[in-house]
Amino acid sequence: MTRTRKVLIAVLSMVFVICMTLCVVTGCAPAQTAALASIKITTPPTAVSYVSGSNFDPAGMVVTARYADKTEKELASTDWTYEDPGALTVAAGKFEATKSIKISYTEGEVTKTANQSVKIHNYITAATITTYPQQEYFIGQGFNVAGMVINATLEDGSQASVEVTAENSTYAPAGVLSSATEEVTVTVGNFDIEVPVSVLNAIYVEAETGYRDGQLIEQSTGDSGNIRVDATTDKAKTGAENLYKAQLKANFALEQIKLADDYDEVALSQPSDEITVTVGGKAVTKQYEAIVAWLNDEANQEAIDAYLASDEYTQAVEEYLASEQFVIDYSKFVAHESSPGAGEHYLGQNGQGDVLSFVFESSEAATGSIAFRLSSAYLYRDNNGGWLSVIMGDVQFNKLVEFYVNGVKATIDDSVLLEGGMTADGSADNVLWCNWKEVQFNNVDFVAGRNVIELRFLNHGIVAANNYNFAANVDTLLVAPSEGSSAQLDTFDNNNVNIEYTLSNVSLADGALNVAGTLSGASQGYYGDLLDVKVGNHYADLELDGDSFSAVLDLSVLSASENPYNITVGGSAISSATEGTEEVGYLTCVLGADGRLTVSSSASLVFEPKGADIGEENGKPYFYITGVYTSVNYTDDEVKAQIANSYFDLQNDDSHSKAVGNGWKSNKFTSTAADVTLGTDVVDGETVYTYKVKFDVSSLTASAYVSHYNPGGSSATDFKPGIDVEKEITIGSKKYTLVIVAEDVGDNAELFWNCPGLIIEDSAAPVNNLNTAMTLFAEGEKVYIQVSGTYANMEEAEVKAAYAFDVEVGAGANTGDIHTFSEADGNLTWTFADGTFTVKIDVTDLDAEGPFWFHYKAGSDLTCTANADSAITIGNKTYVLRNHVFSWGNRDLFCIDPAE
Repeated sequence: MTRTRKVLIAVLSMVFVICMTLCVVTGCAPAQTAALASIKITTPPTAVSYVSGSNFDPAGMVVTARYADKTEKELASTDWTYEDPGALTVAAGKFEATKSIKISYTEGEVTKTANQSVKIHNYITAATITTYPQQEYFIGQGFNVAGMVINATLEDGSQASVEVTAENSTYAPAGVLSSATEEVTVTVGNFDIEVPVSVLNAIYVEAETGYRDGQLIEQSTGDSGNIRVDATTDKAKTGAENLYKAQLKANFALEQIKLADDYDEVALSQPSDEITVTVGGKAVTKQYEAIVAWLNDEANQEAIDAYLASDEYTQAVEEYLASEQFVIDYSKFVAHESSPGAGEHYLGQNGQGDVLSFVFESSEAATGSIAFRLSSAYLYRDNNGGWLSVIMGDVQFNKLVEFYVNGVKATIDDSVLLEGGMTADGSADNVLWCNWKEVQFNNVDFVAGRNVIELRFLNHGIVAANNYNFAANVDTLLVAPSEGSSAQLDTFDNNNVNIEYTLSNVSLADGALNVAGTLSGASQGYYGDLLDVKVGNHYADLELDGDSFSAVLDLSVLSASENPYNITVGGSAISSATEGTEEVGYLTCVLGADGRLTVSSSASLVFEPKGADIGEENGKPYFYITGVYTSVNYTDDEVKAQIANSYFDLQNDDSHSKAVGNGWKSNKFTSTAADVTLGTDVVDGETVYTYKVKFDVSSLTASAYVSHYNPGGSSATDFKPGIDVEKEITIGSKKYTLVIVAEDVGDNAELFWNCPGLIIEDSAAPVNNLNTAMTLFAEGEKVYIQVSGTYANMEEAEVKAAYAFDVEVGAGANTGDIHTFSEADGNLTWTFADGTFTVKIDVTDLDAEGPFWFHYKAGSDLTCTANADSAITIGNKTYVLRNHVFSWGNRDLFCIDPAE
């Protein structure tokens, strides 16, 4: 071995020893060859929460790399980087924020990222209230934070004026306030502020928290399941102003009416039994209607215009808008308030026969007052089958409801009216959809302990325009002891009421169902008069004697068609009873051990409608339904009662097209047993029993109608029988034509769905014939749309009153942004000649923000098309009139598209 070779071996041996030593010290691993797949933060940084204005500190954070072969490697802090966000801040008006910090690592040509989330805060360290929210409340109201403003010192040392809202705060107590509540703790961010409050000794109740027919109304205040009213504060202010202006006009009209020789103040000021609203110069039954008639008389227009232009009128309006009364008035129109606890919704859907109950407690016997906030639910006129625009009619309150406190009936004076949603000059106003009125009862006796208030809605028989079974809308209730009384009032926790009872008897005897039991547990001494006992939908007569109760139901009110019947007590079905059988007339009632009642009948009654007819009786038009029936064990009076309970309506369709959908408006008619005639006939040698029932249709206006009839029922059914001959009668100016409908009639069969139809024409009513052309043209620097047509049996003023013209912004979006045209505004010009008219509509000033939808109506919306697309350019505006195929029901819309 040469010396050189020995030296080389020695060197290699030394290198090996050094490498082995390093392996022992540091550990040996193979070189990384798999591709970088991802990185993750396995240990977050030490600081993950920062005061606003601080900088991110990555100290303590550990990042791990993961490779395609699923191996992992912990990275040194010098291997990865992060995007420095600079100072971490919270936006003005906020107290907390979250920020993601991006972490990056590159190996070879592959870069992977991960995010570290940190929280930033700028909490309040000190605060004073600069503007207090509402501080006086009634028992049962919830705290309202709206309007509260604080001056706050924040963690970063800055000062800020903070508006406290329901979105940036919480408060306790969060529910209704009690008489013991003296302060409310409002938490803004993480800072608590005490707001002193005083709770007055009076109970405020939202209608949604009462009982209807003995059952807790289980809709929450936030979503009561009733009609919502979108009367915002701005609209309410406008409504109050407009109503006051209308009242000024009404007062002016009244002074003029008093000058007439036949003015009878006593007669017109008396409340009328006719609960209607009449406009447009028709016969009136009260002073209000006389005013409306005078204002609508074109002969008085000059005097009205002069009054509206007078200094007297202008000054009166200005003084009103600056008065406290204006604030009070518009607040009554705000039916949908956004602030918590302020009464966001009201209780609608109160039908005839319902009982609405409220419960409160008094520390001792006392007298006091009870005030309801109510509105009319009588839909006098709708928008051709829709809800808006609508006119709610006046309703005499004591014809709708009886008022009881602890079973004692209070007197409601005839003069108490729920005024409908109409201004004093007779026009509709959507803001007044719910024209709320406070109805107060004074000197009401309270008892010590539990008191029950009831509104018992009567079967009043008044038919609304949409046949809705209305009573009244109820918003709130306020109960207060008389001044000087030492009685303390309080509410019950309605949401936790559980009427507990023990049944001692459920059996049949003497033609009746008998139920008896005792109240137990928390119900003892409370809520007994909210208990109900029902068989199906039939209420039993309930009597209370201390904690015991008994109920009796006459079995003759039941029917074999509703089987089987559940028996419910306090809303819950019973599960056991004493078996038994009772014969009541032709009914056999069997009570099972499971608490269910079945009814069979030895009698039967079957109706079969056969035809329709029209005729005149005592100067009135009648629609007749004829048919046959078979009866076993039914008396003639019972047959007549069943026939009189039939459903009949005539649904109008001005366009003679069944495609109009919700444009139809149903006109439901009722009859009594006196309107039914029974008889016999011989058919093919056999005797058949016949019936004929009549319906007074004199209230119908000129239109085409489709009939529906359901004998003995309560819902609409297409009425199919054919008619032998077409028939026509004339009464006064109206001609009534019964249309022949059969399968092979063709167009009429399509028109009336094979139902008998009625067409009414009125020679005294306005006849409007619109040409099918619209034109766009310019005169000088003005641009006009022109519409022309013909008319008959109308004065020029009536023609003008029958038409309305407007444009709606947006491509059929129904935005509600409407621009109307009128003679008074100088952008509508009428020309009349020999039964024809021309209307020029000045559209020059429309802003270049189209498209606009142009539409008009004559009595009801009519279809019309433009001749052809046309365009006119004036200055830097181009106006385009286009045929447009979009249609809502009968309304065709035309696009005016001015563009710069």
